[in-house]
Amino acid sequence: MGALLSLTLAYTAEEGIRYGEAGRTLLLRLTTTNTLGHWMNPFHRQQHPSICSDLDTAHIIRDLVFAYEAFAALLTTEERRQVREGLLAKGIEPILGDTERGIWWTRAYNSNWCGVMYSALGLAALCLAPHGRAEEVLNLAKEKVGKVLDATGPEGEGVEGVSYWAYHFSNVALFSEALSRAGDHQLRSHGFWRKAPEFPLHLLMPDLMSWAPFSDTPYLGLTHEHLFYWLAGHLWDEGQRDYARRVQWLGDVVLQAQQGKGSPMSLLWWRAEIEPLPPRDGQVGKLFPLIHTVALRTGWDKESSLFVFKGGSAASPHRHLDLASVSLTIGGDRLLADPGIGKYSFHYWTSITPPVSTQWHNTLVVDGANQRDPHTFFGDENRHDRSPSCCEVGEFLSHGRVALILADATPAYQDQLRRFRRGVFWICNDGYRSPTLIAIIDEIQARGKDTKRDFVLHYHTPFDVEILDEGGRALIIGKETNLFVQVLASSDCFLEVSDPTQIARISLRRLAAHAYWILRHPEQTSRVRFLTLLVPYARGRERPVVSVTRREDTLAARVQHQDSLSTLLCSWGPPRHRSSEAFGITTDAQVCLVHRDSGGPSAVLILGGRRVVVNGEKVFSSQRVGNYCYDRRI
Repeated sequence: MGALLSLTLAYTAEEGIRYGEAGRTLLLRLTTTNTLGHWMNPFHRQQHPSICSDLDTAHIIRDLVFAYEAFAALLTTEERRQVREGLLAKGIEPILGDTERGIWWTRAYNSNWCGVMYSALGLAALCLAPHGRAEEVLNLAKEKVGKVLDATGPEGEGVEGVSYWAYHFSNVALFSEALSRAGDHQLRSHGFWRKAPEFPLHLLMPDLMSWAPFSDTPYLGLTHEHLFYWLAGHLWDEGQRDYARRVQWLGDVVLQAQQGKGSPMSLLWWRAEIEPLPPRDGQVGKLFPLIHTVALRTGWDKESSLFVFKGGSAASPHRHLDLASVSLTIGGDRLLADPGIGKYSFHYWTSITPPVSTQWHNTLVVDGANQRDPHTFFGDENRHDRSPSCCEVGEFLSHGRVALILADATPAYQDQLRRFRRGVFWICNDGYRSPTLIAIIDEIQARGKDTKRDFVLHYHTPFDVEILDEGGRALIIGKETNLFVQVLASSDCFLEVSDPTQIARISLRRLAAHAYWILRHPEQTSRVRFLTLLVPYARGRERPVVSVTRREDTLAARVQHQDSLSTLLCSWGPPRHRSSEAFGITTDAQVCLVHRDSGGPSAVLILGGRRVVVNGEKVFSSQRVGNYCYDRRI
């Protein structure tokens, strides 16, 4: 597979007769073979015994359509008839049969299968027009692909990882372009294309060699640069010239990551007049509402940082039980890493036991168990589960170089917890390529009475980890950047580090923070709170000084860098008694972070409050209690 497409493009570019004869022979062989098995992947046949077409069918249809157009002059009238009949019998009719029987992928509009299959069907219908049922088939393809585009998120996101996304929409783009050249611009003018680049741009790893892990997409290499060249051309034609240049840059990055050995499809879409332009530097936050996932980054060069918070729903075949998980990469150091997937297998797709459990993600684990598994199989993506296993980002605020995330992952732990909410504070100094401080605030309320619970926060890294003391302090030692970790809890907790373990495609050490509780009076003792401070700093530099103080229901932490000071206050008492004071700061907030530089207080983040006073000076005040994110430097 792929040989026919390469021969077609080579013949089109050079008109070499040897390419033409080889391509013509392969074209006739594919369309006159007596078995449908040559048009399907054996693995998919085992996985879905009832289907008559699959992604290989779609790929062959696409390549046949290209070849039929390119080699038309080399084919006799009888050979052209044979090709059309083969395309109808082995491509179109199996897809139509699966559609009539309601096979899972025919209604899974957020799955790559649906978009790829119906895009191929549409190309076949365009090729065969005006013969037979071509118009009917084309209308079906347009309807289905339109629903695929409608199922995407407002920032270009899909429910699958970026590598699946790029594969998926490269096929949809091809059909949309072909349809547009036939005079129907409906799909090509869909609003999705204007926002589509946001998803891959913001989840591009700082090393420019892979995508950030989302769903079961691991740290794979970059592919499908031709999609980004097509998007760049599309945006250029719509007058979005600067945006087009940034997307052209992304296409070049993907091609360079493959050492220039990209897809021959790039020959169709690359345009010399679009000069690549890297995205603008500076901390950029992006919420992808469809999947409740946030990406925070400091730029797009190889020294920049990327922090990803993963929410969304576990009810998708490609999802892991990783809700409320986080990852952090600075330059080439994946300081908090995600394992991605192991090798795809029949067992991977059919076993109820998840291939990579919650324990191998950077989130909360209760009693050593996984998050609630919806036991989702193919075709369930669009169901409306009354109690889905999900994590919803209820609020995302970003201002200048500070950001706040507030999410609720209670449904993922519904059998064990009454509540699990996770908040994130992010702050970065001007001119820095890494954040100054990331604070993760976890609020947990357990179910049950007279029950012992083991609440554990997991953080995974491929690097060495050193536990510094018994006060919840550890150090992750990267190649270029170290990450100081301070874990605090509303009761005593302790840290432990595992030996390196090969999980999926990466060797990881687990840093676990344990807090044990025996619930006898649920209203008083079932509430558990964690505060995790993540403080990165370059190797060879002095480690920032972290000071912690507790007084009654107030926990305060201060992070002293050479040129800045960050102070965080947590009030763990009842709201009616909430008034926290430490290190010269007074606030009524549940959690408050004040960042100071040489010019005084420069940024404030507030969770559940309305005022902050620093050394007697009011630095923030509002008429209502709420969540706030304010950077005074801009």
